[in-house]
Amino acid sequence: MNAPIQGTAADIIKMAMIDIYPTAAQRETPDPHDSAPRRALVGTGHNWLQAH
Repeated sequence: MNAPIQGTAADIIKMAMIDIYPTAAQRETPDPHDSAPRRALVGTGHNWLQAH
């Protein structure tokens, strides 16, 4: 019973993705290797509370 609705939704999303592709392809996407390095907080402990 839900399959026709899901199929229609998938078709709508597919058409939207096809329509937006030329615009998205023209945008400059930043190279992740050019960006500043990111830092992560790392902790250790017996549980989540002690680790952070």
